[in-house]
Amino acid sequence: MRAVKRLLVVLVTALLAACAGAPPPEPGAAGGRGAPTVEVGGQTPGAAVVSDAAIAGDVAPGTQVPVRPGEPSWGDPTALVTLVVWGDYQDPFSTRLMTTLPTLRERLGPTRLRIVWKHNPLPFHKDAHAAHVAAESVLRLGGQAAFWRFHDLCFANQKTLDRDHFVDWAEAAGVDADRFEAAFDSQRFARKVDEDVAEGQAIGVIGAPVSRINGVALTGAQPLEKFLSIIDEQTQLAEARLRAGTPRHRLYAELSDENQRKGAAPTPSAASTPAPEDDERTVFRLPVGKSPVRGPATALVTIVMFTDLECPFCVKVMTTLDELLVKYEGKLRLVYKHNALPFHPEAEREAAVAMEARAQHGDAGFWKAVGVLFARTGEITAADYAAFGSALKVDAARLRGAVDKKRYQAAFEDDQLLADDVKATGTPHFFINGRRLVGAQPRDKFEKLIDEELAKASKLVAAGTQPAAVYDAIMKTANPGPPLPRVKVPAPTAAQPSRGAKNARVVIQMFSDLQCPFCAKVEPTLDDLLREFPGQVRIVFRHLPLPFHTHAAAAAEAAEEAFRQKGDKGFWAMADLIFEDQSASALSRAGLADKARKLKLDVAAFDAALDTGRHRPKLEADRKVAAEAGFSGTPGFAIGDYFLGGAQPLANFRRLVRKALGPPSPPSPDSLLEPSTPFGPLQATPTSAQAVAAAEAPQFSVSHLLVSYQGAKRAAAGITRTKAEARARAEEALRVARSGVAFEQVVARFSDEPGAAPRGGNLGTFKRGDMAASFQAAVEATAPGNLSGVVETEFGFHVLLRRK
Repeated sequence: MRAVKRLLVVLVTALLAACAGAPPPEPGAAGGRGAPTVEVGGQTPGAAVVSDAAIAGDVAPGTQVPVRPGEPSWGDPTALVTLVVWGDYQDPFSTRLMTTLPTLRERLGPTRLRIVWKHNPLPFHKDAHAAHVAAESVLRLGGQAAFWRFHDLCFANQKTLDRDHFVDWAEAAGVDADRFEAAFDSQRFARKVDEDVAEGQAIGVIGAPVSRINGVALTGAQPLEKFLSIIDEQTQLAEARLRAGTPRHRLYAELSDENQRKGAAPTPSAASTPAPEDDERTVFRLPVGKSPVRGPATALVTIVMFTDLECPFCVKVMTTLDELLVKYEGKLRLVYKHNALPFHPEAEREAAVAMEARAQHGDAGFWKAVGVLFARTGEITAADYAAFGSALKVDAARLRGAVDKKRYQAAFEDDQLLADDVKATGTPHFFINGRRLVGAQPRDKFEKLIDEELAKASKLVAAGTQPAAVYDAIMKTANPGPPLPRVKVPAPTAAQPSRGAKNARVVIQMFSDLQCPFCAKVEPTLDDLLREFPGQVRIVFRHLPLPFHTHAAAAAEAAEEAFRQKGDKGFWAMADLIFEDQSASALSRAGLADKARKLKLDVAAFDAALDTGRHRPKLEADRKVAAEAGFSGTPGFAIGDYFLGGAQPLANFRRLVRKALGPPSPPSPDSLLEPSTPFGPLQATPTSAQAVAAAEAPQFSVSHLLVSYQGAKRAAAGITRTKAEARARAEEALRVARSGVAFEQVVARFSDEPGAAPRGGNLGTFKRGDMAASFQAAVEATAPGNLSGVVETEFGFHVLLRRK
């Protein structure tokens, strides 16, 4: 079974990678030159030619940017030039660089260029660290060739970096799944990831991707020419050193040490993801709620912290927080929010211990438990409960019950949903009176923001606000984060299979592929949802068989024929049988016919339906609905008109069901998954005469970014930049866009428009008269395919990319 599954995973991920824009080819192919590989120590390095010095292990690693034996690499260790890349598997700019590396390999070959990969998961990319630990585990268990296969799969499937995919990709790369799971779950090789990050920071690596070319710094996904320019220069230096007598195995060490010592630390470029600007001017809405607190309610400054009790960086920052509470005694309050990361297996259990200590001894008991838990490592065992009980003076049996029964799961889910709202990815993550600060920062960075907020809060008090009401006053106008994504899907009819209450208040339309393992995985979650909201939820099935699932369409036709013959019960019974075994043999024509017989269908009619393609028009109709609504992968859900993608936890479904059950709120164009109208605030409502004129007007298609400022029309409450600062930021965005960075990436970095990033700022297609006059004039003044200048409207400053 695993062998079949692995074959399917290889096929699926290869096709997905092709759709994602040509990820790098297998590094072991040596740039496609076809030269033989050489076995070294039982592993196959990704180089076509390996020198005698490399085989002997005599290559000097260097001291400033060391490259050690066994690190992921392509090319000969004695190549003239070594390119060391610190990248992040969840970072779009790192992905972009991956499309440049194959060209470098092809042009230069393995004796001229060596490429070395270093881990640099950025703290605000919540899935990145787990992906890097998984990749390092594959390297250690399967060697170089397996690593590069896994590496490519991560970049080709950047939106699905989770444990289940890691297991599949590891197996597809040739690593035994059980061995991988044991290593990944125990975080056996996580230390190397942290070492790479620390090593990069020590030499000035900021953000991702960051490169060192024989020690020469180059930051970001720069154009190919920039890499070639430095490589050519370093090649000439290396050849000169060889002529002067430097042994080839010493080339990298000497050149990289010299170049790194004389080079300045790089600054992040437009084509790299820096540590975020932290939105230090934006004030985000973070309710205290019922969370654990240190410090008085009258404190003028509140720090909301998202923490994971297994996170080493969270441990590191606690000393700083203790010192701050002493320095700002009475003026500072610390609020704890839970955000157990998925690659820390004990974090949620430890959080339950702390919460039970709080239940028995209040906030003081909670913070005492935090100190105890931060001081320990490893899995919680039965003996630990007695030790916790003694150290924390709590009932050990109740403590264990809280963990085993998941007594505080609802509180954890609420905190994690709040973290999602304000994009608090990674831990530790702080909001100082709503202003973001990411990571275990030095004390002076905290003090800077605290002092600024103390000054503002003191003015509020002087104006009559009671100290205990200061934080709530700030939160009233704070930014709640981007709106939940919305999607427009036509109402289902009786032609769509469904389950749940027929007259339910909330209809969930799921776009699914019967060969997709994640569609199978989410089914138990949907069952839980129906049980949790009896009579209130109906689940409707729409087909979206993906082209790389070769048996998905046939499976969908089989399920539709079961629906025709036996209604909803027949459809879901067939779907359940298909989800139970998604192997190629089970989804073959014979396998589907066996399922039909098991369900006591009319097999002759079943065969005729599949032979004639009776249900294909219905599948095509569902595909069209999916495309028009913006669904491209499976599973995808329209919960009412809220969008949810993937096999997500029950809490994420629950929240959207509750939202859909609440008072209706019309979606703004900013929240739509694929807007069918232009940017809402800019769109004027035409009169009848205008509508007639517009019907014959030319059509325009444009993407844009918006930089707002305090006082601009419909500016978010948390935006405090001045008009001059907004113009400067828009001009910087324009410079970045003109440098060749993809406009979608510029939008994600600069735009203040809620919901702009998922759609790349795309406003759709519209006619003259649909837009405000100044915006319309700017569009018409910009040639198709070109960028505008900075355009000012009452909403702020825009940069436009006219597409049509």
